[in-house]
Amino acid sequence: MKIRNILALVAVSCMLVFASCKKEKSEIPDHLKIVPANSVMVMTINAKELVEKGGLNKYKDFEIYKKFHEEISRYEPEATKFIDEFLKDTRVTGLDLDKIYMYLQRVGRYDVFNAFTFGVDDWNKVAKWINQFHKIISKRGYQLEDGNGYKTYRLDSDHLLVWDKTKAILLNVREYDEESLPSFESFLKIDEENSIIANADFMGSLKANKDFTFWMPFKRIMELNDGSEEFSMLDKLYGEDWTKASMDISLNFTNEKASFSYSILPASLVEKYRKEYPILKDGFDQSLLNYFPSEFFFASKISFNVQEYYKLVVNMLNKLAEEMKSIDDEDYDDYYGYSDYSRMAEVIAMVTNEDVVKIVSSFKGDLIADIFGFQEGIIPMPKFGIAVTIDGEEAFNRFLGLLPKDIEFTKTDSYYSYSIPQVTTFYAGQRGDVMYITNVKEALDSFFAQGYKDNLSSSSIAQVLKDSPLLYSLNLDINKYPVFITSLLRESVGSMEYNMLSNFIEPFSTLDLVATKNYSAELNLMLKDNKENSLKVLFKAIDRYVNRFMGF
Repeated sequence: MKIRNILALVAVSCMLVFASCKKEKSEIPDHLKIVPANSVMVMTINAKELVEKGGLNKYKDFEIYKKFHEEISRYEPEATKFIDEFLKDTRVTGLDLDKIYMYLQRVGRYDVFNAFTFGVDDWNKVAKWINQFHKIISKRGYQLEDGNGYKTYRLDSDHLLVWDKTKAILLNVREYDEESLPSFESFLKIDEENSIIANADFMGSLKANKDFTFWMPFKRIMELNDGSEEFSMLDKLYGEDWTKASMDISLNFTNEKASFSYSILPASLVEKYRKEYPILKDGFDQSLLNYFPSEFFFASKISFNVQEYYKLVVNMLNKLAEEMKSIDDEDYDDYYGYSDYSRMAEVIAMVTNEDVVKIVSSFKGDLIADIFGFQEGIIPMPKFGIAVTIDGEEAFNRFLGLLPKDIEFTKTDSYYSYSIPQVTTFYAGQRGDVMYITNVKEALDSFFAQGYKDNLSSSSIAQVLKDSPLLYSLNLDINKYPVFITSLLRESVGSMEYNMLSNFIEPFSTLDLVATKNYSAELNLMLKDNKENSLKVLFKAIDRYVNRFMGF
């Protein structure tokens, strides 16, 4: 019975993952039209692309499949044949699994209902395949229930498959009791104005044709969390337009990278607020790249308009203060953590005093922080450097004045130093409009000597450093790390876990978080070469991991 349960799980999982398609469609599919407009989230799975990119159309090459096939064949030869037929061509199911949609919808006050939708090629073939499937897991057939132009199959107490001649929906009815469950017809028939296809932002996000897309409207998310007060506050802080905004999160695989991206829709709304608060800068002082060696372990860069960001913060505080005036005293602690309006007024006065304004005006907004080595010692320390654009020597002295009184820097020639015995020494220097902080004397000397000859300008992340206003990049090439660091990591996580990690990340060069001026962001897992798609590389790494560490 245990084997049969596993087979059931594998078959259902395969139906959702190992999908393929042999025809192209340009029209809106019927199984997208039944996704409700008031969904809390809609996920699009571009299954056909995933199969091709991941090399799953050659599933017999994977060690996981070989071992699984060998094991199942011993106990369930009929199941083996059934699964092989499915993997060879998923259309034996009668379903069109080119693209799969999943949506979440609110049920009652707190519960969430979810469903997957599929296309249907042949609804009689679906019934035949389900009957075969049921025989595999229970050794007997299953009598399907017929409705008014649709059929139903109850997978278990919580899951129902309902389909007609063009579409199917897999329902998770756990949040419903029998009396409150809507009619099956209502899931299969939705007017266009009540369908997600009426939402221009959602339909626009589909045009990007990413492998996975998660679309979430702000308003529905706030309603789900019963955040009426918070949502009202957002309206007042950011403007009513934000009630119409949505998040677009996607996952995509190319021969260069595996990319997880985030953006806000509609683009016109983002552009409006980008012009009102141009926080991220268009330009960047590229001379900062010269002050760091090309080889790095962690590098970060930000380029933003400090004064515009300061303006935004002050504006938000003032709007928050205005809102607090209209709230009863007993509500202050619940929502804002202040006992009365006067406390907020004190915060605003502190933020807007003359000294703070001078400090804000001292920074020009370009910064690079870089870890380019490690110091061996009682406490291993990273060798780092930080370069910041400032408004000359006066701004540098103002920065030194911000340091705690118990930190006394020693002035030597043109720089300052501060030592922590048996740990490290920190150095700070200024040249022109750049301030440099490091714990490596040679790095400071290089700063004063115009920088490194082989610098970040020739690194693997040089282009994105120049183009993006914000970047965090972690070097994943574990072979480049000093032995005492990898040994420390091995001791911390254990030898097996360390080997698993190094095996998994071996094909990848860096993990990069990149932002754009349109307030979108990407988390990119970069490949060392572009010979194969990143999804195929990931699947191969998983295959190696399972084969090596799971005893296959």
